Amino acid sequence: QKLINNNRVKLVGPEDIRTLEVVNYLGMLYTDKKDLKQAKVLYKRALGAYERLYGEKHHGTQKIINNLALLYNSEGNYEQAELMLKHCLEACERLFGRENDVTLAVVNNLGLLYDNKGDLDKAEMFYNLSLKVTKRILGHQHPSTLLRLSNLAYLYQQKGDLDLAESTFKSCLEIREGLLGDKHPDTLHSMEMLAGLYVQKDYSEEADALYRRILEAYEKVYGSNDKYNLTTIFNLASFYQKEGNYEQAEALLRRCLKAEEKLLNKEHPDIMATYDQLAKCLTEMNRHDEAIFLRRKELAWCRKQKG
Repeated sequence: QKLINNNRVKLVGPEDIRTLEVVNYLGMLYTDKKDLKQAKVLYKRALGAYERLYGEKHHGTQKIINNLALLYNSEGNYEQAELMLKHCLEACERLFGRENDVTLAVVNNLGLLYDNKGDLDKAEMFYNLSLKVTKRILGHQHPSTLLRLSNLAYLYQQKGDLDLAESTFKSCLEIREGLLGDKHPDTLHSMEMLAGLYVQKDYSEEADALYRRILEAYEKVYGSNDKYNLTTIFNLASFYQKEGNYEQAEALLRRCLKAEEKLLNKEHPDIMATYDQLAKCLTEMNRHDEAIFLRRKELAWCRKQKG
C-alpha cells in the first residue's frame, strides 16, 4: 500500500485530490489493522490538505473528519470524537442535505459513538434515524441499510431485548445470504453476530453449529489464517470455555495465537486479547504457572502502552 501511495504522489503530486483519496484509504487500512497512530498521521495529513485546498464544502473534507472522529472513538477519546462528529453533521446537513450519503454515515457514526459510551437510548435514536432514511433512499437490501440494521440489532442485544435482537439479526442474515451467498464476508459477519446472541441466550447447540459453519466457510474460501477466521476461532474457543470444555478451548486459542504471532506485530492488541483468554482458560484448568507467564506478558504490554 505504501508503494501505491508513493507512485500516486510521483504521478500527480502530493496534494492532488486523487493522492489525498489514496491517503484517506491508507488511513482506513491502518485503522482496520488497529495501527491507530499511523492512521491518525495519514488522516491529519489529508485533512490539512483538503481544508487548505478545497475548504469545508468538499465531500472529501467531511469524509476525513468523519474517519478521524471514528479513530478517536476507537481510542476511547469520546469527547473529541463527539465534538468532531457533531461539527461534521452540522456541516454536512447544511452543505449536502439530510439525505446525503456522507450525512447519513455521520448520523450512524454518532450512534456508534453513543453506543460505545454506553448511552444506549441516544445511540438507538441515531441508529433508527440513519436506518429509516437510508432504507427509504437506497432500499432495504442496500449494503448501507443492512449495516445499519445490524448495528441496531446489536444495540437491542446490549439493551437485553434478545428476542428483538434475534429477529433483527435473522432478517439481516436472510437478506445478505439471498443476495451475496452463504460465504460472503458480510453474510458470515451476520452469522457471527447471531452466534454470539445464541451464546447469550444459552442456545448452546445452535451457537456451536453456527460457529462451526462460519469456521468451515472461512477456511474454505479465505484460508485458515484469515483475520476474520481467527476472530471466529477466538469466539468459538470462548464459547467452549463458557461451556466448561476447556481442552477444546485451549486447543483453539493456541491455534489462534500461533497464527496471530505470524501475521501480526508481537504487541498487537489482538494477541494480548488471546493471551488474556488463554490465561483464563489455563487458570480454570489449575495450570497456574502457565497462566502467570501469560499474565506477565500482558502486564509488560500494558506498562509499555502507558509509556
